[in-house]
Amino acid sequence: MKCCCALLLLLLTVSSAALKCYSGQKFIRGQKIDETTECSSRFDFCYRFTAEASLINKIKRAGCSTVRCQFARNTCRNTTISNIPIKLCCCDTDLCNKG
Repeated sequence: MKCCCALLLLLLTVSSAALKCYSGQKFIRGQKIDETTECSSRFDFCYRFTAEASLINKIKRAGCSTVRCQFARNTCRNTTISNIPIKLCCCDTDLCNKG
């Protein structure tokens, strides 16, 4: 009986430990991503991607990812593609990808 209770407690603890991230996409400067999601993989990181497309358009995308954050764990990477500044930030604590 004690073993079953301990196992049940362990399962409840593990299942509630999933990483939570902001998730969604926006295209107009000033809009915020305010939806949240629970990541499905224990290897996931929260990510936030931004691209300064124009004075009006600022593309934002956020969510959970293992692949996108493979080389940007708990850091931000900046680059430029076709003269558009792009930033990818990854982090591993709940709701750390706000922005």
